[in-house]
Amino acid sequence: MNTIKTDIIPYSEVHEQLPLLLEKLLGADKYLLSELTRGRIEKILGTKSAVPGVYLMSQIDDDMPVYVGRSKNLAQRIGTDHRAIQKTQATLALRLWKQGIEEISCMKTAREYMYKRYNVRMLPINNVYTRTIFEVYAAMNLCTEQNSFMEH
Repeated sequence: MNTIKTDIIPYSEVHEQLPLLLEKLLGADKYLLSELTRGRIEKILGTKSAVPGVYLMSQIDDDMPVYVGRSKNLAQRIGTDHRAIQKTQATLALRLWKQGIEEISCMKTAREYMYKRYNVRMLPINNVYTRTIFEVYAAMNLCTEQNSFMEH
């Protein structure tokens, strides 16, 4: 059995990085979600290899943050999963659909709703512990309405 070795770093080191990481995420280039295919993201990131990180979705019209996510492969998560209409992949679209927004009648219209309204910023972060803590930190600091850290 192969296991991935991840360097454990003390929480205090992660904690010190959080404000700077948030500043970097907010200062990152914005891309329209509708234009972010997996291939486009790979070009933006400069590699076809998996790039782990955190991403921020904001409203196009007023730049209001709505969702912070993390992934071990940004191109896969944003460029494929958020474009999907399967409930297991497109969890944000599913959340929007369940909220009963009048314009959203199914997963396909939820995806179209996101395409019309959201842009995305990406921040590569290699360490899984830093990504995990930073996702929650960013969502809480930005008061993103679509993040839910409720236990299942």
